[in-house]
Amino acid sequence: MKTPFGKILVESKWNERLDKDKWKLNIKRGKRTYTAVGHWRTTFRKGGKGRGRNVFFGVYTGGDGKEFPFMHGAPPGWNVKPDDKKAKNITKKGKSKFRPPQMEKLEKHRNKIKKKLSRPGALSEAKYNKAMEETKAKLEKAFSEVMESMSSDFAGFEYDGRQPKNFDEFTKSKVKQKKPNAFMLKHPQFFKDSPKKKFGASKDQKQKIMLAIYDKAAPTVAKAQKLQLTFAERDKDLMDGGKQSKEMKAKYGVKLKTSKGQNYIGRKGMEQLAQRSMVLLSEAMGSKKDNLTFPAVTLKYTDSRASMSYKYDGQGNYKSFEITARDRSSGYHEFAHWLEHTNSQVSDAGARFWMSRTKDDVPTKMRQVCWPSYPESEVTCPDKFTDPYVGKMYKNVTSTEVVTMGVDKFAAEYMAFDLMRNDPDHFVFALAVVNGAFGKGVK
Repeated sequence: MKTPFGKILVESKWNERLDKDKWKLNIKRGKRTYTAVGHWRTTFRKGGKGRGRNVFFGVYTGGDGKEFPFMHGAPPGWNVKPDDKKAKNITKKGKSKFRPPQMEKLEKHRNKIKKKLSRPGALSEAKYNKAMEETKAKLEKAFSEVMESMSSDFAGFEYDGRQPKNFDEFTKSKVKQKKPNAFMLKHPQFFKDSPKKKFGASKDQKQKIMLAIYDKAAPTVAKAQKLQLTFAERDKDLMDGGKQSKEMKAKYGVKLKTSKGQNYIGRKGMEQLAQRSMVLLSEAMGSKKDNLTFPAVTLKYTDSRASMSYKYDGQGNYKSFEITARDRSSGYHEFAHWLEHTNSQVSDAGARFWMSRTKDDVPTKMRQVCWPSYPESEVTCPDKFTDPYVGKMYKNVTSTEVVTMGVDKFAAEYMAFDLMRNDPDHFVFALAVVNGAFGKGVK
C-alpha cells in the first residue's frame, strides 16, 4: 500500500505492538527499508478543532549504528489495530477515533444505475455493445494500416519473441529490453532500475503513431489536435472577455463566453480551449437538428484544480455551466463532464462501462488509492483502471469519471498511446464517445 510518505510493507507485520505504548513500523521509502521503533500520536488541526492525522514518531538505527528521528503518517483512512480489532483510541492524549466513512454499498449504487438505464429513451445494452464493437473494429483496422506503414516505430515492443503484428498482440506485448553495453556491465549499480534499459516508444514516436490513427479512426480528435489558430481566426468576442461568442453559437448551438476579470493570457487560453473542445466533441454534441439543448458555458482560467459547476432554472433544467481549467487536458476533462450532462446517451454509456468493469470489485476509499486530501466519504471501485480515479462512485449517477478520464487523454498523444496500450477497452470507449457512436439524446 502506497502512502504520501512511503510504501508500507503489507506482506509483513508493518505495524507491530511491542509494549503498551511502543510500536515497531516497517516502511519502504524508495529503495531503502526502515524499521523504526516509537509511538503513535494524534495531531490536531489549527485552532484545536477537529481531528488531524495519526502520526508515528520514532527512531531508526542506521547501518553505522547511529539513531535518526523518524516520522510517518498513518495510511489514509486506517481504522484498525495490528491485531485487526477496531481502534477506539491508540493515543495517550486526545479523543481521536478511527471511524470508517459512511460508504454507500456497491449493490445499492448499482441498483440506482440500473434504474436509470431502464427509463424510456435510455441507451440500450444492445446499442452500447454494437457501438463498442464497431469502434473497436474501426480502431483495429486503422492500427493495422499504421503498424504496416510505420513498423520501425513498433520495434521496441515484442510479443512471443517477435514484433507484434496486430492490435491485440500489441496490447499484450512487452517492452523490449535493451542489451547492456560494456559500461552498463561494468557499473550495474547505476542501471539497476533505470528506464533506459527498455526500448518502448519515444514521445515523438507516440505522437506520430496516434496522429496517424486519429486520421483514420477519429477525425475530430485529429482536427482538434492539429488546430493552429491564426490571428484572423481568433474569436474577438471571446478574447474581449465576458462576451458571448456569436460564431460558436451559430456553428455549434452553444453559448460560450469567458469570465470577466481575466487577464489576456487567461482569455487567450480559454478561447483556444473552447475552439478545440467544440471540434473534439462536435460529433458527440450533434447539430441544431438534433434534440439537444446546450445551456450557456462560462470559461475561466485557473492555476489550481479544474472544476465544473452548474445552475438550474425553476423547472429543474440546466440553466448554465461554469468550467474552470488550467490546461488542455483539464479542459477536455471538464468539457466531457459537460457533455455527460447535455447528452444522456453518453452518460448512459459511461454508466454501462462502469457497471461492466466493476461488477466484481470492492469499494475503496479514494484517499487510500488516490490522494490523501479526498474526504473519507468519497469512494471508488479501482478495478484495473490505469488510474483508480476512473472508478469513482457519485451519488448522482448521471456522472462518472469513465467518460472524462478517457476523453482527456486526447489532449496529448503520448497519454492516449499509453491508455490504448494499457487499457484498450477504455480507449475504445473514449473513441466511441468522440465519434458520436452512442447516439444523441436529452435527459
